[in-house]
Amino acid sequence: MIQTSVTAILDAIAEIPPDCHLIELLVMPLFMAGTDALSSYARHYVLLRFEHIKVRAGFGHPTPISLLQSVWDARGKQAKDDNRNVPWMSFVSFRSTWGFLRR
Repeated sequence: MIQTSVTAILDAIAEIPPDCHLIELLVMPLFMAGTDALSSYARHYVLLRFEHIKVRAGFGHPTPISLLQSVWDARGKQAKDDNRNVPWMSFVSFRSTWGFLRR
């Protein structure tokens, strides 16, 4: 069921041209689909679309790609029969993430 959602999100994003002025709005759905992307071609596509967003916006924050890479690396280290989820939240330090709000 999750892979069906990942495919649906990536298919919908594929319909949006890279030069669309609203492409920056795709960061969150692209990230969420990327966290559960299992195939190498889906992961490559996610990175490609992040590059399109970076070019269009004129900048790109490395955090989403860094988090995705951490999740993908952790999944790559799992045994083939290990189907446990690797949540992206386990790679985030909420203390440092939320610390900027207290300043």
